Amino acid sequence: MPKQILKNNWALAPVLFLIAGVSAATAGQTYGVPTGTLTVTTFEAPLLQTRNTKSYTVSSDASYAPGVKKDPHGAVGINRSFQQRYANNVYGAIIPIPINSKDWPANSGIDKTRTYGPYTPGDYAPVPESYGMETINLVFIDGNGISYTLDTKQIYVYPASATAVLYLALPPTTALATINSVPYQGDPPRVRVNLTNVYPSAQSWIVIYQGNHQATNPPTSPVIPHTIKTAPSTDIANYTGVSGSLYIDLRNLSLSSSTYTIQVYQQTAAYGLELVNNYATFTVNSAFQINAVVGTSK
Repeated sequence: MPKQILKNNWALAPVLFLIAGVSAATAGQTYGVPTGTLTVTTFEAPLLQTRNTKSYTVSSDASYAPGVKKDPHGAVGINRSFQQRYANNVYGAIIPIPINSKDWPANSGIDKTRTYGPYTPGDYAPVPESYGMETINLVFIDGNGISYTLDTKQIYVYPASATAVLYLALPPTTALATINSVPYQGDPPRVRVNLTNVYPSAQSWIVIYQGNHQATNPPTSPVIPHTIKTAPSTDIANYTGVSGSLYIDLRNLSLSSSTYTIQVYQQTAAYGLELVNNYATFTVNSAFQINAVVGTSK
């Protein structure tokens, strides 16, 4: 967890951050340090996570313990930073995000609730945010210019939408696998679906319906067997490659000669039912010859 981040708009403050309650190493200091808490409210509250298109707000409370001498020259404010996330839960360098944090001096009352934001991941153009973590620090700077971190909150940032890539081909191009290792039944065309950036805790599935692609209110059923997936709660899910992709054997679905469309959905508690971008429409005849079109849902 990053604990030492420069408060961006306090340009004159020394680059020295201490944990709240630790005295500054300045001779003759007699003032105490307040305690404080941050509250971050996301679209998915109480979860501290958000899509990179959704904003969040911040509030803070700070106070001195009874009997502690207040610093008349101290001030309270926040700072904000971002870290890119990589595979295996690895985070990159801390990148400060300049903000107008409305720094509150002692003479305005340290012990008041303050509000900040709303902030949206990526709202500072030089720091694009798609997948990573924002950190908010509540900071007290005393009259000697010493900074104390009073509280820290972290917000996990995830891509706004999942992506589906659909492949349609005749064997043996896709003869490596079938759904849940179901044996082949003849040599029908097969469909492979790669899904990326499926939202944490989202349930995703693939439907097939008769007819051409429906741009408005496409059917959400019937669900193709063995295509329902649930993403982990702590990260996005990617279902790709030979072991992760979803393979659909059309012969196993007992399709009659007609035109069909395959589409992908994901559903979350926060954002509801959503159509994933791409679809595939194909025509099958009794000899299992196939004509196909792959498109993008609007």
